[in-house]
Amino acid sequence: MNERGTGRKKALRRNRIADYTLRIDYMNQDKCCSVILVDFLHEKIAVVNKTTDPLLKAFGMKVNPDWEDFRGFLEERCIPRERYQIKQVLKDIGVDGYDPLAILEKTQGRTGEDEMWLKFSYYRAAEETIDVSDKI
Repeated sequence: MNERGTGRKKALRRNRIADYTLRIDYMNQDKCCSVILVDFLHEKIAVVNKTTDPLLKAFGMKVNPDWEDFRGFLEERCIPRERYQIKQVLKDIGVDGYDPLAILEKTQGRTGEDEMWLKFSYYRAAEETIDVSDKI
């Protein structure tokens, strides 16, 4: 692992991250390639890449993805808004409206273009502290 990746991981381990309430593992078959920690309240994310291959990283070559990058990532792995009969498709998968996160939870973010998928883990905010070193 390069120095930058190691430093970022160590920085995350030092921080107790009670504000991050969602962990998304970006998986390639059964291997976790990136871990995305999501803080909805402050609209921020933290990413730990577990691979050096940019094609397998959740945000590719982007070193410090922000909230807009995260929203784009969700949209990219989601059913297109413009899809023919989108309302029926959403109803079939059990989602009330076009909410990329809800759709991805139902579909695991799978697409026909690659073998990547998403694993979701939710945590309670502020009631308990998540220590990243125990989770990554």
